[in-house]
Amino acid sequence: LNSRGWCSGGMEGSVGYSHHHGPPRLWCSAPWALTQLRTLDPEHPAVLAAAAELEAVDRGELTVAVGSLGEPVELLVREQGHDEPIAIARFEAGEAGSLCFRVGAPGTLYVSELRPLAAAGGAGWSRTLHVLAPFPKAWRSHQRVCFTCLSPSVTITLDELHALARPIDCGPAIDRGFGLELELLSVPADTDAGHFSKVAELHALLNEAERVALAAPDAQLATLVRQIRRWQVSLDPACLPFPLPTATLLLPRMRAMGALSDEDALLMLSSRQRTTPTEYKSALPPHELCFSSAEPEKVREGPRESGSVREGPRKSGSILGTPLKSRPCARAEIALGLRLISKLGVSAPSVSESGCECNTSLHVHVNVRSPHARGRLLSAREILAVFLSWVRFDAVTMRFCRSWCWADRWASPLFATGSEFHFSERPLHRGACRAAVRGGGSKLGKYCSLNLLPLRLFGTLEFRRQHASTDETLIARWAHFCVAFVETFAAEDLLEPYLKVGAEEGLMKLKTEQRLATVDELMLRLGARVPPDLPAFLLACGCGPHVADCPEAESF
Repeated sequence: LNSRGWCSGGMEGSVGYSHHHGPPRLWCSAPWALTQLRTLDPEHPAVLAAAAELEAVDRGELTVAVGSLGEPVELLVREQGHDEPIAIARFEAGEAGSLCFRVGAPGTLYVSELRPLAAAGGAGWSRTLHVLAPFPKAWRSHQRVCFTCLSPSVTITLDELHALARPIDCGPAIDRGFGLELELLSVPADTDAGHFSKVAELHALLNEAERVALAAPDAQLATLVRQIRRWQVSLDPACLPFPLPTATLLLPRMRAMGALSDEDALLMLSSRQRTTPTEYKSALPPHELCFSSAEPEKVREGPRESGSVREGPRKSGSILGTPLKSRPCARAEIALGLRLISKLGVSAPSVSESGCECNTSLHVHVNVRSPHARGRLLSAREILAVFLSWVRFDAVTMRFCRSWCWADRWASPLFATGSEFHFSERPLHRGACRAAVRGGGSKLGKYCSLNLLPLRLFGTLEFRRQHASTDETLIARWAHFCVAFVETFAAEDLLEPYLKVGAEEGLMKLKTEQRLATVDELMLRLGARVPPDLPAFLLACGCGPHVADCPEAESF
């Protein structure tokens, strides 16, 4: 690594960040982190140091290279969702080489595979590298979303409260409990009003909202406010501020919102001196979120298993004595909760300084094993079916979030072909370190797009793949998608194609299915559980619009 933190030398030396550890290695001429960084900061030293590679990228060319091996090998590239290779090359034993191919639309995913010539029929070892078609030089990934406000307000009228509580139309009712964890940066609490923490400020706003609802009187609205009072607020040091290039672009908006000065605005946007890293969590069971407010049928018990978190059968129609039919639906609770939080001044700076990771994220916990939360309790085989189905569609669901989440070490992609980076490696340094402190997608730990660890503690599956947002519609619709995914794929018969064959053959099948997975196939399986416009909505929120950097353009 040179003084600017970038490898020097030829293609192998300068961009060898995105590959499996240990030989045989694959290299991409323009790693995703590099091209993402260029959309954030085109004058970054790492971007300037890789000018030659990026010049080829701007011509629509990407190259995957491999070092010399002791046997003849074959290197091929396929587009995600297609089986036919778009480029292929063969190398003799001891011969190093590369394969150049033309890329399609920006953000298109390609799967490069290295295998011995003897394994052309599918057997033997293989090495895979996922490559993304880069964004053009003129495109920018700066988010244009600033703070919701700079002056927190704890006053509210009845008309405003009714408007804030308007439910979000996110899909059909699903009787399964879930929870939200939303990371946001908050403006300082208004100490002049006697609020010395964001918790105290939120409670003051909820007190006023409940007073207004009771004075109406509107018992249903008052019940909804009391439910949000059960939400938790805590500090989360993992929430990071805006990178300086983005903060600079947001200065005009900060001035329009009443910032004292540009210097003060930059401190709020790009440092921790004037903001509070905050995590908002929805209520725990038995008051968890649910997209159904109707009284459920009797819970069907799955087979009891060793180490289960179940503590006995749950009574139909109640959770620990709380009538289910009187609880508000998540559509209204998420709407009112997030809109009230926005009155206190929050922001969701998603893109990091590296341009390739999240600063703030949204995590959705879906109940599968807790008897205290709503939803049929799933067996171990049903949970495994959900997990394998998520792996199968991993390359599809990544497109439902912002591009800087696609290779985020805090929510690593679950490639069936194996991990391609470690948690301890910074995006521009991946491949430079040889000993990882913690694994990301290299093992089934916490920092994967689907986290299994909460199963024993909370009885939930944690969906970590989504950028934070102050858009309550996006949050509600993504949460509904996660719940619908569990409800759809919790079927033991989905395991049969993998378990009725040997482990190696089952893994090969999963690899192939992941490579061929498409949005249309996923939506077909989800069926009526999700609205038909869901993929278009999530793709628009996540992947675009990407546009040229011009004054009248709006970047994502």
